[in-house]
Amino acid sequence: MCAVVATTGTTNAGIIDDVAGVGEIARERGWWLHVDGAYGGAGMLAPELRQRYAGVEHADSIVMDPHKWWFAPFDCAALLYRDPRLAKAVHKQDASYLDVIHEHDDINPSDLAYHLTRRARGLPLWFSMAVHGIGAYRDAVQHSLEMARYAAAQIAAVTSSGWRGETVGRLVFLHPATTTDMVDEVIAALD
Repeated sequence: MCAVVATTGTTNAGIIDDVAGVGEIARERGWWLHVDGAYGGAGMLAPELRQRYAGVEHADSIVMDPHKWWFAPFDCAALLYRDPRLAKAVHKQDASYLDVIHEHDDINPSDLAYHLTRRARGLPLWFSMAVHGIGAYRDAVQHSLEMARYAAAQIAAVTSSGWRGETVGRLVFLHPATTTDMVDEVIAALD
């Protein structure tokens, strides 16, 4: 084995692995620790949840999907590396037409994933973070947690998904402008 993956917030149940424990084993054995925070990684922005993400700081790489809980308008992925030079060693593509981007020892974004001519999908997220700041994202995540708690208090079960052999409800409140009235409207429509 050369790597291990810990998940921080599964899509259906929000399960967060013991990243600190997994990371400790990975370090002992010299394995790469990757953290899959695609869906729930943004939860670490909420102070009340941050402790559940203990150990994520030891990850060699982490991925998050900004089109999920980071409120980006369309699909993109944020893949962060502890040591980008290792990623470059794996992902760098050599071709004569790419020589100009490899003239210096600097890391070019094209060295960090296989995307080359695809559009820069991360720009909307970057612009939004630059304009609104990380605090706006933290507040939005906190708001979605409050909406989830409110909805849970309003219903016992809503049939739309399955979990451990049971039919359960899965209501997802990501938009920071969601109100309790909107939650009530959704719940009323389920009757």
